[in-house]
Amino acid sequence: MEQVEPSVEGSRDQEKTRMIVVSMMNFKGGVAKTTSSVNLAGAAFDQGLRVLLVDLDPQASATISFLPAPMDGQLPYAGTADILDQTAKPQEVCTNVRRGEAWTNEAGVETVPVLDLWAASSRLVVVDHHLTSKGATKRLRQTLHRLSDATATSPRTAPKGGPYDLVILDPGPSPNMLARNTYYASDLVIVPVSTDAMSLQGMSMLRELMQDALDDDHSVPVLFLPTYYDRRVSGSKQVEEQLRSAYGAAVVGGQIDPKGATLPPIRSSSDLDKAYHRKLTITEYEREALTLPVRQGGIKGLNRRLTGAEDYENLLVALVQLTAAMGIKGT
Repeated sequence: MEQVEPSVEGSRDQEKTRMIVVSMMNFKGGVAKTTSSVNLAGAAFDQGLRVLLVDLDPQASATISFLPAPMDGQLPYAGTADILDQTAKPQEVCTNVRRGEAWTNEAGVETVPVLDLWAASSRLVVVDHHLTSKGATKRLRQTLHRLSDATATSPRTAPKGGPYDLVILDPGPSPNMLARNTYYASDLVIVPVSTDAMSLQGMSMLRELMQDALDDDHSVPVLFLPTYYDRRVSGSKQVEEQLRSAYGAAVVGGQIDPKGATLPPIRSSSDLDKAYHRKLTITEYEREALTLPVRQGGIKGLNRRLTGAEDYENLLVALVQLTAAMGIKGT
């Protein structure tokens, strides 16, 4: 497993920071799309960043990672559906699920790490139909632009404690209008690809979406993230090698290569499932495991890390460096 050394702290040291919008997209289920969204968000929060996770899947898997499941598929409060049908403002929809201690960066700017959530519900199905009837492919993009502009000009409308560094969009696996809104709102698209079964099957529909957007003068960089990787399994290694051969490696010998589009893999780990069922991110689950002896399912005294926590932290650092190398300025 290749590792990238530099810290992410320098990402907040510019005079003016703009939030980077990253989406996890694949029109095939079972590829660790939501797992990657949730744990990338958790890794960024743990590194002191301000993060917004937007759940765009009517099944609400990302929402359930942090909150109780919606009763009958409906939320008792405003969520992503209310943003998209324009019945609520961003500050009315935001649910804070994690809040850290204030810290001051090298530029002397104090910030409070947060992980905020726009929650999903089954009402997104209805909203998708409304968006389709209106041909509204850019509503989410416009909303995020207004959120970014508001935080730069009006502290009253900014998220509590300042603007976001990172926005992560988690749509469902269907090629619907919610997916189109996700793509148009993204500065960068990550395609999780399960290495235990070739999940590039969903790429044909994603390519159609990309071509439609390109015809509309909208192009978004795409990276591939191998998931469920097990180097002991020949098929898993073959899928990763196919991705590297087709799209190039984004990290080579610990160094970033912006010409490559295949990210270092996320290794298969039962700890990721255990963390999900505990409503913890993998980095939170690792901190808990470090306090428990092996007989209680922990890793205390073993002088090692959980692979999932290590992999998603490495993914975060690689993305910070790649967005800088690719010249992605943010929203």
